[in-house]
Amino acid sequence: MNLGRAALAVLAACTAGAQEPLLEPLLRQARPEARWETATPFRVDLDGDGQPDYLVLGRTPDRVLLAAFTAPLGLGSKAQVLVFTLDPRRPTGLCTDKPELEAESLDFDPEQTPIGELPGFTRSKVAKGVKVGGGACAPFHLYWDRQALNLKFWRR
Repeated sequence: MNLGRAALAVLAACTAGAQEPLLEPLLRQARPEARWETATPFRVDLDGDGQPDYLVLGRTPDRVLLAAFTAPLGLGSKAQVLVFTLDPRRPTGLCTDKPELEAESLDFDPEQTPIGELPGFTRSKVAKGVKVGGGACAPFHLYWDRQALNLKFWRR
């Protein structure tokens, strides 16, 4: 990592902490019925701009929610909320109400794998995808669609 990128990473980490208090009111505005885990936001650079973006898990009685915010956070930031059921037989079903989030590389060509074409996918050494899973179900793999400017996912 060169000195410029290292300085940018340190600056991004400092500003990230300062932005986190905004998460709670933004999440309440997006989905007031959910219980959000604002104490432990997952930070990862989804869109490859060098700034950490935010993912926050939430719950309703029968759903798991995942809110995504791209940096920088501001009072006008809008959450993209993905909704997962707790029924593993459904296409958006999870096997657990406490899924784990894990950053994963997007430095691959999905068309050269069994995955095939992923609309809006861009290979990147900088941007990261996120694996959402836990339990016996196949995990979901999230990636930033650079054309639609939102999260998309695939599952095997």
